[in-house]
Amino acid sequence: CIRFFDSQVREVGSRIITVPSNGTVQDVMNEATQHLQAAWGISGPLRVLEVQEGRLHKNYRPDVAVRALQCFSRSNIFYNCLRVEADPDVSMPEGHTLLEIYHCDRQSQQA
Repeated sequence: CIRFFDSQVREVGSRIITVPSNGTVQDVMNEATQHLQAAWGISGPLRVLEVQEGRLHKNYRPDVAVRALQCFSRSNIFYNCLRVEADPDVSMPEGHTLLEIYHCDRQSQQA
């Protein structure tokens, strides 16, 4: 299952797609592009993030194998899905640095 998000981080659509098991994340992006609707306002290069139980898990490069995705063998599409959105990091201004920031829940000790 892929879910589409706009620039305001709102889910604007979702689709169930199939790609070959020996495919890559680029195949997922190609398939997702075919399902984009103009009303959603998603344009430009796409990125794919994996979501597990409502939390962002990982941002995947296009050359990663589909079999490497955590959701590859998971059947519950409500808790394990791929998030597709426009990639704002492609046009990062000169001199800017992209930082990964993690959030940790102190109560449950989960990252």
